[in-house]
Amino acid sequence: MDLPEPAPDNALLGLVRLHVDRRDLVANRAKPVTRAITDEHEAWAATADDRRKK
Repeated sequence: MDLPEPAPDNALLGLVRLHVDRRDLVANRAKPVTRAITDEHEAWAATADDRRKK
């Protein structure tokens, strides 16, 4: 007697989806922070460069 294939473990699939969703959320939050830090660094570097030229 052949047994049917077991269904995928929905709990495991749910955990994988949760992990991927959280990873994407963190990545999307990090983009503006990284951009702000880069902009701040560029402004600081330009100010330091202006001071050296004086």
